[in-house]
Amino acid sequence: MKLFKNNILAISMILLTSCSSSYLQLAPQYKPNTTINSDIESDQEIVSIINPYKEELKAKMDRVLAYSPIDLHKNGYSSPLCNLVADVTFESIQDIYTKQNKGKIDAILLNHGGIRRTFTAGNLTVGNVFELAPFDNEILVLDLKGETIKEMVDFYFKQTVAHPVAGITATSTEDIKIGGQPLDLNKVYKVVTSDYLSTGGDNMFFFTKALNKDILNIKQRDILLDYFEKIDTVQVNTNKRIYN
Repeated sequence: MKLFKNNILAISMILLTSCSSSYLQLAPQYKPNTTINSDIESDQEIVSIINPYKEELKAKMDRVLAYSPIDLHKNGYSSPLCNLVADVTFESIQDIYTKQNKGKIDAILLNHGGIRRTFTAGNLTVGNVFELAPFDNEILVLDLKGETIKEMVDFYFKQTVAHPVAGITATSTEDIKIGGQPLDLNKVYKVVTSDYLSTGGDNMFFFTKALNKDILNIKQRDILLDYFEKIDTVQVNTNKRIYN
C-alpha cells in the first residue's frame, strides 16, 4: 500500500512539472564565421563522391542547342533578346491553345528583369538557358479587358526599361494595336504572362484585374529549352513594338 502511494505521488509530481509554465533555454554560443575560400583544403573522400555527378551535370549543361549569328542583348526598345523571348513564348502558347481548341492568343508581356543575362554571337548551351531564366516562373494566360490593356501600355511607357512584348504595338496610349487592329476598350483579350507578374510582380498590378486566369503548368525556361532544342540557328524579329 505504501509503494502504491509513493507511485501516485511520483506520477503527480511528473504531471505537475510537465504542466509548469517555467521554461529552460540554452545559453547561446557564439562562434566566429568561417570564411570559405581557396585556403580550405578539399576533403578528397567527399570530392570523389561528388565528382561523377559534377561531371555528368557539366556535360549536360555544356551541350550546344543552337547558334546565334547576332549579339542577344536587352538594351532599348524591341531589343533582340526581349523580342526573341517574347516571340518564342507567344508562339509556344499559341501552339498549345491551337491543339487544345482554346482559340487565339492576343498578346504577351513579360518582365525585363526576368531575363538574367545576355549573349554575344555564338553557341547557346543548355546552361546558357538556365542562366537566362533561372527562376521557376510559370506561364499562364489572362483574360484582360481592352481598358486594362490600355492601362498596361500606359505603365509600359513610364518604365525605364523595355519589357519583352509581342502581339501588340503602340506609339502612345491613343495608338494601340492588337494583332494589327486598333484596341477595342470593350473587348476581352487573352494575354500571356508569368505567374509572378500575374499577382502584381514588378508593379504590374493591372494584371490583377484579369477576368480569368488559365494556369498551364509550364515553366518559361522549359519553353525556351524546347525552342532552342528544335532549331539550328536563332532568327530574331527586331521589329518595333511598344515605343515612342
